[in-house]
Amino acid sequence: MHLTALSAGPYNAPMVAIAEPRLLISPAEYLSAERQAAARHEYVRGQVYPMPGVSATHDRLFVNLMVDLGSFLDDHPCEVRGSDLKLRLREGQIFYYPDLMVCCDPTDRADYWRERPRFVVEITSPETQRTDSIEKAAAYFETPSIESYVQVSQTAL
Repeated sequence: MHLTALSAGPYNAPMVAIAEPRLLISPAEYLSAERQAAARHEYVRGQVYPMPGVSATHDRLFVNLMVDLGSFLDDHPCEVRGSDLKLRLREGQIFYYPDLMVCCDPTDRADYWRERPRFVVEITSPETQRTDSIEKAAAYFETPSIESYVQVSQTAL
């Protein structure tokens, strides 16, 4: 199975007012296809959405935050995880790729995702701001382990 991204989703507004029927896939189908996909996709209740590419500013912010958080947590049991590891939410009905997570639960060690991070960071762009501020924020705030959700704007530097 190959992942086919939908034309309308959390990263772009639909081009027409009439909703087209969408193919829903199971979390297992998504995970299987995602391991072989050339590009990353997020999964929300059966629908697959492409991840936007990142700018040089986004990449610089990501690297700086990763290094700073990693250094801060050197002698701590928590670990910093980057954007290649998924965050599994709502019993597998949602899989996001947050830019950074701080994970402290020693029992939360699946190979391809984490479920109980303590801290989540999203580096926002004009294209992702709405999704990061509304959809993802709601899902993150519903997750009991998440104590802090931080959005870092790459355009407000």
